[in-house]
Amino acid sequence: VAGAIHLTIGRSLRNLGRPEEAMAPLDRAVEQLAAAHGATDPRVLEARLERAVADDIAQRVDAYGERLAALATDAAGLPANDPVRL
Repeated sequence: VAGAIHLTIGRSLRNLGRPEEAMAPLDRAVEQLAAAHGATDPRVLEARLERAVADDIAQRVDAYGERLAALATDAAGLPANDPVRL
């Protein structure tokens, strides 16, 4: 539950135009969701995508690219219609 709450907080901060503040809650969401569900669970991959988007909005281009590349590799095992893969 804590991971989902941190994901919601991070997403809300990012949507409010505060990507720098969103990063810590999104990082916690990734950690907590991975501990609870495994690193390749779709919820974890979604949180990782949200974290990458925060990097993009904060104009951290290199970090954004690195996160997306790692995410693409890990998301390859998801069903083709999964939103994280799209």
